[in-house]
Amino acid sequence: VAATGPRVVEIAARRAERICFAVGADTERLADCIERAKAAADAAGRDPEALKFGAFVNCVVHEDVAVAREGVRGGLSAFAHFSGFRGMDIESLPEGVRAAARHLRDNYDMTQHGKRQGAHAQALDADFIDQFGVVGPVETAIAKFKAIAETGIDFVRVVPGSRDMDPGIAAPSLLALAKQVLPAVA
Repeated sequence: VAATGPRVVEIAARRAERICFAVGADTERLADCIERAKAAADAAGRDPEALKFGAFVNCVVHEDVAVAREGVRGGLSAFAHFSGFRGMDIESLPEGVRAAARHLRDNYDMTQHGKRQGAHAQALDADFIDQFGVVGPVETAIAKFKAIAETGIDFVRVVPGSRDMDPGIAAPSLLALAKQVLPAVA
């Protein structure tokens, strides 16, 4: 089950074998989701340790962090948008995520879905992108994926950039993920 909000996390923990969180790469937020899921599984009489946890993680590997941020911006905005869906308790989110969720709730343009050029995506600041995604050189990506694994995440679904990302950035990023990052964290 793909889950963002607390109710879906709890429902998934009562029924599913695997939960893939769509809450970004922030390790505190991932750890909170895991804790919530384990508590819900335990309350339902299930073995919390039998659950497998994953995360959707937006990632672009590039030596120039600004280039990586631009490459990931559109795809990241699509996933961050989930946190701002109607019915989500935005006020319970960490402040940086809360501000982005508010912005995306009010300004997300579906005609620009997944595109970095969308005004909603361009409005996301560097700090939020750095917190929610994995951007930058190989060493940065390795460190962040290792930190994600330390939360108890068993698997990651990498979202490799925006729909309108320059192929000259996308291809080297994918190669770096496959040949340098994955071997270092697997």
